[in-house]
Amino acid sequence: MKFSEKLNKLLALTEIQGAQLAEAVNIDPSQISRMRTGVRKRPKDTELLKLMANFLAGHCTGQYRLSSLAELTGDVRVQIKRSEHMSADAIFTWLSSDADVEPKTRVETFLRRFDGFSLRTLNMVHGETDAVPSIQNANGENGFYAFFDNAGKRRAVSELIKVILDSEEPGDVYLFTDEDMTWLAEDLTFLRNLTDGIQQFVQKGGHIYRVEPPMQSLDFTFRTIERWLPAHMSGAIDQYYYPHLRDELHRRTLFVAPGKAAVFSRSLAGQKQSRFTTFCADAAMVELCHQEALDILKVCRPMMCVHTVKEADALFACMRHVADIPADGLYKTASLSVATLPIEIMERVCRERNSPLAERMLKSQRERAVLRENAMQKHNLVDIMTLADPQEVMAGMVPVAITKMLPDGPAFYTPEEYRLHLERIVEAMERNYRYQVILTETPNWQDVILYCKGDDNVLLIKSRDPFAIFEITERRMATSFCDFLHQISAQERLTNDRQDTIDELRKMMKQLQG
Repeated sequence: MKFSEKLNKLLALTEIQGAQLAEAVNIDPSQISRMRTGVRKRPKDTELLKLMANFLAGHCTGQYRLSSLAELTGDVRVQIKRSEHMSADAIFTWLSSDADVEPKTRVETFLRRFDGFSLRTLNMVHGETDAVPSIQNANGENGFYAFFDNAGKRRAVSELIKVILDSEEPGDVYLFTDEDMTWLAEDLTFLRNLTDGIQQFVQKGGHIYRVEPPMQSLDFTFRTIERWLPAHMSGAIDQYYYPHLRDELHRRTLFVAPGKAAVFSRSLAGQKQSRFTTFCADAAMVELCHQEALDILKVCRPMMCVHTVKEADALFACMRHVADIPADGLYKTASLSVATLPIEIMERVCRERNSPLAERMLKSQRERAVLRENAMQKHNLVDIMTLADPQEVMAGMVPVAITKMLPDGPAFYTPEEYRLHLERIVEAMERNYRYQVILTETPNWQDVILYCKGDDNVLLIKSRDPFAIFEITERRMATSFCDFLHQISAQERLTNDRQDTIDELRKMMKQLQG
């Protein structure tokens, strides 16, 4: 979407006239008019863009406008954390984006949001969530309390969050629901408080076991993951799914904090209004709910496994496992691929950093290099990559992708090393026809690597802030990522001739040699 279209959509959403915006940011109304028609491009002055974003954010209030803003910008934070600062940040980032093309698929939308995610952009929560009435005022006896309708369900869940946060030991929480989610979405204040409470719980060291409802659409699944990204990135959540069909009649909710409290309710399929929800603080009953939650997990499968540098052995074991799968591979990155990274570069990084993590990275790279060579005897590997600006390479400003996981920051290519990497890519293409490189002028994202093997094995790698590998194990999700890369590969191959690609790589090698 072009800047002019974005600006017009924001003005329509906020019901602001161009003259009002011009007055607020102290420029001539004709300049806003030219921006709206596309005669004038996006201002290069970032301070002017920030002023525009701040003014528009101040007029983007209310549930409808915030929901629409979240859809426009692709930033779900504005719908959950309702503040002018958050809305202004989302608007500024969206207006500043160079992307003129709208994502064509839900997978691409998710990947762009995933790429833009940063723990630094989240407000860390340290205070308490909005107060709720004391549970002692509810209708309860012997630790059991009944709450009615959707407002009551929200009240029961708020009470559970309060009990968890008041506890000295955060412990674990088990979450399962396949009931209609109207009760959750119809009150954004509650949703914001719930999100804040989860962040506090994660910051205290708590762990969440969550079961994805069966029979949900992929769009629902992707949106859920987006909302839970902070917990996923910190390794504080394990997400599961039930692989079989369930009956179309009975629905239930079970939220358990073992040793503390539980919330449970039941309904029929299609019921949008909850009849009643039970909050339970009775120790024996809470333990029975805990056992039921464990029984549910026994028949479920992990939806994805998130690996971080905190558990380096598991992270590298995951990478090795996927590399060893006997199937065709597709690899997309905004830089040169890790798959062809020369060992000499990692050896240099390892010497300079002299850390256990760097040593483990070097060992992993050696193992996967052998696996890749063996795999390409029978299977194809397609690398979709983007070449760096030669001037940035010469200036030592291009990071080595895999080293972004190092705690003291990434290592950067020397011009000689970048040239060596290009040389190895050319050698691989000339030696093995099963290895194909597709060059794209501009990457779809900067800090995401997508690696697919076969039709349903996917690694989604966030290479910066923070480094994490999402191993997608749920078949529908994995297949959607693989299909996405196959479509890109098929489209790009129409314009990417093998010899032309080799010539382009050699051309850049000569530039760097000078």
